Amino acid sequence: MGDLVLIENQQNYWMEWQLHDKFVPNWLGPYMIKRKFRSGAYHLIDMEGNEEREPINITYLHPFYS
Repeated sequence: MGDLVLIENQQNYWMEWQLHDKFVPNWLGPYMIKRKFRSGAYHLIDMEGNEEREPINITYLHPFYS
């Protein structure tokens, strides 16, 4: 908890295919881990303190190195 992560931009695949836009970011964030679930999902908050509505699976997260 407290680590910073990036979220894989799921809309990137659709937008790149549909709009042929290569300038869509691959990752969103950084976000801070607020809570870890046993299922491998994480509840995140952004740097302004706003909470994400749904937990994010670990497969869509990447460590953030500043």
